[in-house]
Formats: sequence, structure tokens, C-alpha cells
Amino acid sequence: MTEKPDISPLLPDDATLATRRRALEAELGPRRRWPRRVPRRRLVLVIVALVALGGGAAWAGGVFSANGISFQAGMGCYSEARLDGPRLSITITHAAADPVAKCEKYWREGGVDTGLRRLGREGKIDYPPKRYPPHLVACAKPGSAIMVFPGPDAVCEKLGFESLPSDYAAPGREAARAYTAWKRIISTHALIEPGRCRAPAPIAERARRLLAAGGYEDVQVRVSPAGPCARAVEPRGRVIEVTTRRSTPSAPDTGAG
Repeated sequence: MTEKPDISPLLPDDATLATRRRALEAELGPRRRWPRRVPRRRLVLVIVALVALGGGAAWAGGVFSANGISFQAGMGCYSEARLDGPRLSITITHAAADPVAKCEKYWREGGVDTGLRRLGREGKIDYPPKRYPPHLVACAKPGSAIMVFPGPDAVCEKLGFESLPSDYAAPGREAARAYTAWKRIISTHALIEPGRCRAPAPIAERARRLLAAGGYEDVQVRVSPAGPCARAVEPRGRVIEVTTRRSTPSAPDTGAG
């Protein structure tokens, strides 16, 4: 049983892009036009970078904290200091207590820069660099996943992000511990019987007992409000959640029995 993180917050949504584009167009003025030869995706990336950099001062001023990070989205270890490109590879994993250390491990194992290693073997680029793994920097912004790039400390600002906030340590440990507890304890027990509608509260209580017995009594377990039937027990950022669904005629609500 493998729980994959939702990586959609690694890229801005359509509404965010539209807002940023309107702001940039207003700043440039109505007569400014982009050349037709500029690819649409490149235009989007330019808009994202410019507008995000403009908001960096507000984040640095104390508005951005670890509570704004999407721990559910996990983290990405990037092979290069950019968000797009033909050689770019991203290793997606769950949030870590120390994102840089975790990505360094993947670099040492050769799991991040597979494409660059191949090009180096083929003699097409000079690779690997002298320092290996390279200097890595963890970045984020409100609502985003955690992204770890190779490069100088200023790479976050260059790409429109901020360095991890100063209060990241404790929430980062919580997120890492919740996933570890789920993988070691919860995923090895069949808490939900397929095809039946079981009340989620007793399942959550059993999960808490299992966690406490395994030394993870500090990990929180919550129940989602989607419906009366337990659907799954999954890691959700800094907690473990009993996700729920509505009952159906084929799966009547049988309570806790």
C-alpha cells in the first residue's frame, strides 16, 4: 500500500496565473505587447516569476510561516535550479523534518539527476560537478509544496519563492512523523473492511491505540467530515486522517458493528 502525495501545489493554479497576468499587464500598460514568437508556456513562467518576486517582501516581512505550507503536497527534489526544462527531473516524496538532508540522500543515491548522469556518460555535458551532491536550498511559499533546488542561497528568491520560514522545524517534524507512523503502523493493519459502511469514529480510536502502542502517541488522528462511512486511513500532512464518504444503497450504513 503506497500513499502518493498530491503534487498539484508544485505549480500555480489557473486562477492564480490569471490574477498575476492581469497585474503584470496593468503594470506594463495597455500598449505593451509580447512578441508572437514567445511560447505560451514561457510567457506563463515569466509572469509567475515576476509577480512572485514582487510579493517576496511581504513574505519576508513575517506574513509567511510554516502554517502556510501545503505539507499534504509533500516535497520535490529538483535536479536543476528551475521549474521547467527538457533535462529537469523531480523526485517527489513526502514532507521531511529536514528537506535538504532528505534530498541530499536521493542525490547520493543517484535518484535525482538520472538524466544529467546519462548525458555525462555520453560526453554531452561535463558532469558530475566537483561538489556532489551540490549545495541544496529548500524553498516554499504560501500554499505550495516544499521544493529543494541545487544552487546558492539566493535561488529561492530567483525562482519566486522564499527560504523555509524560521518556524518550520516543529511542523516539519510533525509531518515527517505522521507519514512514518502511518507507514510503519497503520498501513500494516486492515482497519477498514472493503464494501461495508463503517462508522469512522471507532476506526479513528483504534488507530490512536495502535499508534500509542507503537510509540507514536503524539501523532494526531482526525476524521474528515465528508460522510458517515469510513473510506481510508491516510497521512494528511501533519496528521493521519480517517477519510470518509457518503453511504450508498450498495453499502448501507452498518455503524461500528
